[in-house]
Amino acid sequence: GGRFVHFDSFGSTVNPRAALIYQPLPGTTLKFIYGSAFRAPSPYELDYSDGGVTQVANPQLKPEKITTEEVVVEQQMGQHLSGSVSGYYNDIKNLIQQTTIAAGQPNAGLIQLQNLGTANATGMELALKAVWAGGWEGRAGYSLTEAQDGTTDARLVNSPEHLVKLDLTAPLCKEKVFATLECLAVSERKTLAGQTDPGCATVNFTLFS
Repeated sequence: GGRFVHFDSFGSTVNPRAALIYQPLPGTTLKFIYGSAFRAPSPYELDYSDGGVTQVANPQLKPEKITTEEVVVEQQMGQHLSGSVSGYYNDIKNLIQQTTIAAGQPNAGLIQLQNLGTANATGMELALKAVWAGGWEGRAGYSLTEAQDGTTDARLVNSPEHLVKLDLTAPLCKEKVFATLECLAVSERKTLAGQTDPGCATVNFTLFS
């Protein structure tokens, strides 16, 4: 498959996607996946200017673009339990970053958003899912990701290395009312100021029908 989009503000972008899926054994599935996607510049990123006091607009901004390659192994383990292991590599180009225009150029010394950055992420994910009769459902997932600046190899800002997700869904009224308890935990993250934010966890409780 693929996607073609044309924007009046910056032109066209083409993003193909493909997957090869193979089942070597009953209950075992292999997936080889390639895809690309984009993020269009926001109106603020394209047009914001304070009249040349500190910042000028950049109508020449292009979309950020990511290509992904992933290998997945899925395994059914009995009637109620299934699991998967995946490894992936993401390559990001044209990251929109704030910079100061260099001397000798128009509007030198002013701030402008430009397509300057590149980044890459290599990681793996483990997942387990259990489904029981009556509507009970449980999931557990863990991901390990190394996200780096494409130029300096420095760790990316706000990119935790470890992420754990657990959730359990229980039927309160058969096939009508369900309750879900979810826990999401992330490891420490680098901040814009060069410091480190400690790891944290979020717990959500949802009631739905």
